[in-house]
Amino acid sequence: MRLQTHSFAVLVLASAALLGGCAAPAPSPMAPRPPGASPRGTTALVEEEHGAGTQAVNAFLGVAGEDGELEGAAIGLDYEYRLSADWGVGPFAETVTGIDRSFTAGAQLYWHALGELVFVAGPGIERHRDEWRPIGRLGAFYELPLGDGWVMSPGVFYDVTEAEGILILGLDLGYVW
Repeated sequence: MRLQTHSFAVLVLASAALLGGCAAPAPSPMAPRPPGASPRGTTALVEEEHGAGTQAVNAFLGVAGEDGELEGAAIGLDYEYRLSADWGVGPFAETVTGIDRSFTAGAQLYWHALGELVFVAGPGIERHRDEWRPIGRLGAFYELPLGDGWVMSPGVFYDVTEAEGILILGLDLGYVW
């Protein structure tokens, strides 16, 4: 399967826009606050709900490739433990078919930069043909709340190795508690 990078990126962004449009409208500033809500607004409420000790597990499905050609399918899992409202850590594991890479695992540092926008970075290893190689992972995703702790996150990741770079695009479906 050969899928151009820009075509898949348009598909992911269109899905995110559609799902974002389905979210509940923001409450009026004049509306009474729900019990336990912070007077500082919605962002403060999210920070209080998703502070230190919050955990999340995500299943990932996407495409991967080298040189702008997304020829492989990617499936994976990741886990995050929040150290604070802005920072989290956790492992990831992923398998990719259709390119020389077969398995990747590592650790990520999560930075919840601007509300639902999250950046990740960390070291890992990949199984490439018959050898293990170190990698560095950079990425970003945007969390779209679905309700009752469920979240969908379109994301983009770039794994750097000594010989090549792998681009990975896809969607996470996760649960936060």
